[in-house]
Amino acid sequence: MGFQKATVLVSLLLVGFVLAAQSAKADSITFTEVGDTTNVSGTGRFAGLSGSSCAPSSAEPLCTFSITAPPGFPLFSSVSNFNNVGGTGTIWTFGIQEPGTNNLSDAILISNSVTGVTITFWSDPPAAAGAAEVPVACGATVDGVAVPCNQPETGGTDFAGNITWDSGPGTPVSPPDSISYVSPTTEVPEPASLMLFGSGLAIAAGFFRRRRRLVTP
Repeated sequence: MGFQKATVLVSLLLVGFVLAAQSAKADSITFTEVGDTTNVSGTGRFAGLSGSSCAPSSAEPLCTFSITAPPGFPLFSSVSNFNNVGGTGTIWTFGIQEPGTNNLSDAILISNSVTGVTITFWSDPPAAAGAAEVPVACGATVDGVAVPCNQPETGGTDFAGNITWDSGPGTPVSPPDSISYVSPTTEVPEPASLMLFGSGLAIAAGFFRRRRRLVTP
């Protein structure tokens, strides 16, 4: 009888651990750039976002939507890793940098509405009539807000930051809502690599010229 009670108790504890782990798991949103389109996917209470996409507008590719606070945590608290620039609605920014440059590749803007937030993923304007995109410097103004670069894109899934919620000052915060992105990289050759490549071409050209002289009657 004692063994049966112990088994039931252990089973209840395991169920409790599983439920606690599920409730503590962060709901997530991921923005993925595919050409001039941004795809959105989500987990947890954001699962309904999966499969949605945002095509570029005439001015710039924008992906904007609003999310609400999770149950039990009705008020916005903060966003980790983002820059708090204040302003109307309390704007938070995150700049994604093109590797090897001082250019802004993408930006994520979050506007706080107390019981929810509006998230905007901004990407480079698409090329017009085959023209190359115009580089935008880190710190440029995006939708009326200056956006410094926070971290370079890697081409894989990169973590941007966490949104947390609470019930008021001094109250516990919610499990975080995580925001990630996938942004293709454009490799910028290093000067040393360019010199090495040029030296290799010069050596190869000299070799073929010499060989040609040797075989010419």
